[in-house]
Amino acid sequence: MHDAIFTKTGLHHFHVGAVNAINPRRRTGRLVFADGTDAPERMRTLMIGHSFGGLILYAASSGPLIEVLTAQEDLIDLPPLHGARSSKRRYEETERIADMIALVNPAFEASRFEALYRVANEHTHSCYEPPLLMSITSETDQATGVAFPAGRFINTLFERPTSSPEQATAIKQTPGHMTAYITHVLHGNTASPSTQQTNEALHGTDAVCGNWTPARKLLTMEGDELASAVKLNRSLELKQSTEFITQLNASGDDNKPWTRTFCGGAQLETVKQDGANNAQTLVWNIRADENIINGHNDVMNPALLDFVRQMFRDTEIVPGLTSQCMSR
Repeated sequence: MHDAIFTKTGLHHFHVGAVNAINPRRRTGRLVFADGTDAPERMRTLMIGHSFGGLILYAASSGPLIEVLTAQEDLIDLPPLHGARSSKRRYEETERIADMIALVNPAFEASRFEALYRVANEHTHSCYEPPLLMSITSETDQATGVAFPAGRFINTLFERPTSSPEQATAIKQTPGHMTAYITHVLHGNTASPSTQQTNEALHGTDAVCGNWTPARKLLTMEGDELASAVKLNRSLELKQSTEFITQLNASGDDNKPWTRTFCGGAQLETVKQDGANNAQTLVWNIRADENIINGHNDVMNPALLDFVRQMFRDTEIVPGLTSQCMSR
């Protein structure tokens, strides 16, 4: 028993160390590729962790994320030094440790998530920014929703909350099943497969983005047909996302709750918690329905891939829209 615990703990620390070792190398690579006007397109980074892989990735990234978010709050009211950019400009452009971090059905205690969640909710900004970290948990995930808290119940028999009654629940539940920490809910396209096929035949592939092709259909294509569909998808997704971000920035209300519709019909909406509506937070804790991800291991669900890809594209779109937003 002790050997098993030691091995699990040792492997956890080994993999956290491995992820931590990637971060400075990734930063160096991005600086090299972004240096100079003739440099090639900058290196882009999407980190994804599933289940206990989500635990490893979160353990390695949560500290740097908290540092980034607190630095933004600390710097915003300070004057620029030695002719540097304005404090607002530095604040808006605080460096990300990765373009985006995504956790899928992460298997760790919500109490580990609390500090980052609280810091992110105190963050304010004048323009839409893509999340630094996006955790997505299926509402039908029995492994993290039932098995995990059952195991934690035994492991925490002699533990008592030290800060609040909420902590008693947080030490047993994963973030995605801790209702108090949910920032967004994600609904997939609820049309049945037969209805979707009929719509494709009569009206193109998608009612939201015209001739956009879902990932499940892209997987059946090859060669020029695939290349053409991917190119069209990129164009349609760019238009859909740019319109949403531009309208959100133009509203002038940074705290206004919003609902976003993606190509493919998925809808993401903010959730109000404790008086904060999570419209500005850069750490998203998303509860997804079974149309996006059904159960614990459905990580290659085409609807999930479509959503993550379109969200990741935001990190490419937003820099071009920031100047418009900051000038309002």
